[in-house]
Order: sequence, then structure tokens, then C-alpha cells
Amino acid sequence: MLFVRLSAMVGSNAYVCRLCGDIAQAEALGDTIQILAKNITKIMGVKGCSIRMLNEKNKTLEIVAAYGLSKRYLKKGPIPLKDHPIDRAVLRGRIKSTADMTKEKHVLYVADAQRERIKSVLSVPLIVEKRPIGVVRIYSTKVHKFTKDEIDTLTAFANLGAILAEKSRLWNEMKVLMRICLS
Repeated sequence: MLFVRLSAMVGSNAYVCRLCGDIAQAEALGDTIQILAKNITKIMGVKGCSIRMLNEKNKTLEIVAAYGLSKRYLKKGPIPLKDHPIDRAVLRGRIKSTADMTKEKHVLYVADAQRERIKSVLSVPLIVEKRPIGVVRIYSTKVHKFTKDEIDTLTAFANLGAILAEKSRLWNEMKVLMRICLS
């Protein structure tokens, strides 16, 4: 069903087939999520994409994949949730769009965004079984009000990312249990 929704949203089965093929060849979660970030960027025609996972212990969002963004921009490190009301809202399941970052008071890293030429941002949650696990964010170099189709497409990609992350977590737990049972 997710494949059908993504194909309908991006207008071509070829994009989604290529994405699925790339993901199928990836061996580790990091590789899979990086492939997802790259494809989100290309399919949605934006400057870049970042995927951050929730570190519940530290109450931060930590970068696990990005595409199209400079190392300098990504060097900010983990985002403390206490300082970022937008990410707290996204982790509660809300979709947040910022049409012009330079005019918003809630943006923490305005100077970094200006250096990176980022104007607009769309953030959607990564959710597994009603539990927030991270945030997917896309960045545009133009002031842009994201459409319902763009929001739906990014949400579908985020759902795919959440499924992949959960699959990887379960696989890692299963490997640990197998090692314990076999020792």
C-alpha cells in the first residue's frame, strides 16, 4: 500500500522502484536511511533532507542521515528538545512548515540557514506504533509554502523511514537473542 501511495504522489513508478531497489541492497540502517534522504531530496526537488532520530536519554534529536547539506551546516550537533518547540511539536505528531526561516522567531540557527541559503523547511515525524522516533526535514532555497501533496509525499517517505528503522531495530534485537541462545 505504501508503494502505491508513493508512486501516485511522485507521479512515476520508476522513482519508487529505484528507491526500493537501492534500499533492498543496503545492508545497514545507516546506509538505508542515507539512501532515503538522498532520494527524498531528488524526488521532491529540494536543496536537501535531514533525518534525525530521537535520543530519549539525552532528550535530543541526533543526525543519522542527510543529503544536499554542507558539513558545516550539519556540524551543529544534536538538537536539544528543550530549546526547540518546533521539534517537540513534530515529535507529538504535528507537521510543521516554515515558509521563510528568516522571519520566524522560533528558528534557532538563522545565521547557519542563511549561509546555507535555506529559506523554507518542512518537518514531519517518524512514528512507529504511535511512538515518535525522529524527524524528517526537507529544505528549500526559495521561500515556499509547501503544498498538501508535498506534505503527503514527505509523510509517506517518513512512514517508510520509520518502518525501515523499526525493522532494523527488531533485526538487531533478534541477532542478540540468537547469540545468547547459541552460546
